[in-house]
Amino acid sequence: MNNFPLKDRLLRYLGVGALATLVHHLLFAILLQVWAPWTASVAGAATGALVSFWGNRRACFPASAGRKLQPVRFILVSLLHNLGNAAAMWLLLECLSWGPWLAQALTTLSLTLLGFLAHRYWTYANVDIFTCYRATRSR
Repeated sequence: MNNFPLKDRLLRYLGVGALATLVHHLLFAILLQVWAPWTASVAGAATGALVSFWGNRRACFPASAGRKLQPVRFILVSLLHNLGNAAAMWLLLECLSWGPWLAQALTTLSLTLLGFLAHRYWTYANVDIFTCYRATRSR
């Protein structure tokens, strides 16, 4: 399963993302009946992130070793993704005066591709950046 083409990995990644988004929004809709919107959204987003992490680990980027740091890497990529979303939306909306739907579409497309690459080559890869850093410094 580790050797399927990059195109297939990307399609699986998009499918996992769609499922995670569906879980996020369904839970948000359910919890909105009893909780405040912000709390319902955060709970939905956290659950969607868990679905995304598990689904990507299992369906897109399976590995037999090096799983210990994957949750930390996933959280870091997710935080950078959200910061990138905020920055890109601010730039497109406030500085370039784009419409909100066009700005969100471009931001989502760009960050989805960047997220895929980050997860493919770092989050779920058997790479330890600290070991690589120490190895290059000792030369």
